[in-house]
Amino acid sequence: MKKSLEYFFATHPSRAEEAWDTAMLSVDTNVLLGMFRLTNDTANKLMQTLEECASLKEKNLFLTKQVLIEFKSNIRMAMKYAHDQFKKSEEFLENSKNKLKSDIYGHLKSSGIIPEKTIKRLKKSMNKEIDLVISELKESQKSSEYNLESRLKIVERLQEIFSDKVLTHEIPSQEDAQKLIKDGHAPSGKDSQKPSSISQAGDAIIWLELIEHAKILS
Repeated sequence: MKKSLEYFFATHPSRAEEAWDTAMLSVDTNVLLGMFRLTNDTANKLMQTLEECASLKEKNLFLTKQVLIEFKSNIRMAMKYAHDQFKKSEEFLENSKNKLKSDIYGHLKSSGIIPEKTIKRLKKSMNKEIDLVISELKESQKSSEYNLESRLKIVERLQEIFSDKVLTHEIPSQEDAQKLIKDGHAPSGKDSQKPSSISQAGDAIIWLELIEHAKILS
């Protein structure tokens, strides 16, 4: 019984070390694209982990062709992520400022007993604080933490890590991927909601690449 359910039991340190030495590590597209949604410090720590994995053993870390294709297709959008988030936040605060002024003024004014000078002082202090936050957001966006140069450095480091670690065997066909999905043997639940057949088959193609690579190594 214990043998058949061994994955549910805590691994002995010696076996964990053995597994680490022989394990294969393949990075998903969202891990790579997620680098651009992190601060430079956090992205750097994750990058260092990948670099350490790459240096341990040549076969330990690799990238499937499908992940590389998906990464290249989405890299521009990922690099714009920080800029878009700052822009959305600024617009939200501007809209909130106007709505808050209207709501608070209307509510307090309707009471008929709140002094006008009290209402105006509240509106003024609110505007000042929101404008200060918007100004800080704009300054943060200009900083080296989120500018285009820092985003390009992430791309350069990823290229260096995976320059010789992309699988070279032929990429599985769409037909094979769709068959895997139809048979229910592929981890493609989320991809199945995507519009194009290529997107829907993404996880299935990655899965087939992983299986093929494992066969070659074994």
